[in-house]
Amino acid sequence: MSYTTRDYGSWLTTSGTRTESTMVAISDVCNGADQEWRERAEASGAFERMDRAYIEAINVALPDRVSLNGQDFCGPAHEADHTWEGELDIAGIVEGVDLQAIIDRYDPDNV
Repeated sequence: MSYTTRDYGSWLTTSGTRTESTMVAISDVCNGADQEWRERAEASGAFERMDRAYIEAINVALPDRVSLNGQDFCGPAHEADHTWEGELDIAGIVEGVDLQAIIDRYDPDNV
């Protein structure tokens, strides 16, 4: 099935996090961690794994045909192609993703 897509907005304008990217959102949550932990997370690649898992979790939570591609949300252009009813609350969906659980899963001290 083919349908026309459109941009629903960027991460910055649509996610509700007030951050420029998913990686910045992760960094903001981790800012309170001590410097040694942040260095271990950086050196081990944990931040990149957290970012991939966060994007994947967001995409799973979004309705069918809507996705986060890079830093842009995209989906069907026409209402007839929507798989959801009513207004699409992307910020609410992003908020419902448990970022702290993802950070904990890839914490270099827990691996």
